[in-house]
Amino acid sequence: MRISPSSAVRTRTEEFTTQQSFDRTVEKMLREASFEPTTLTLVGEQQGYPVGDHLFDATVPRTGSVSFAFQEAGPPWIVLGLDVSSEKFWSEIDEDEDLLALVPISPLTSVPAVVLTTTGWPQRNDLDSL
Repeated sequence: MRISPSSAVRTRTEEFTTQQSFDRTVEKMLREASFEPTTLTLVGEQQGYPVGDHLFDATVPRTGSVSFAFQEAGPPWIVLGLDVSSEKFWSEIDEDEDLLALVPISPLTSVPAVVLTTTGWPQRNDLDSL
């Protein structure tokens, strides 16, 4: 299949515009929660369900420990979990064919995190517990 040069340019332009829109939305969420986007570092991203089910609880924790392992495909692709032990993380991956298909590789890294789930929440004082 051949793609015309104008179609390829249009596709790249659409992707760039979509990414810019996403970035602006994330920056707005962070500023509304009193975080400065320039002080944060993107570790990676996962497109799919994380390990564990805390993000689906009726009340999502404001702070927690985010664990992640890079996928075999390399950065920025990760498999992540919220408030799970290393043993539970790898066990759940072994039991879930979708997570296993992402081919996460050791080591598992855990970092303190503030979970943003709605605009304006959490507040700056949520960082005190980290």
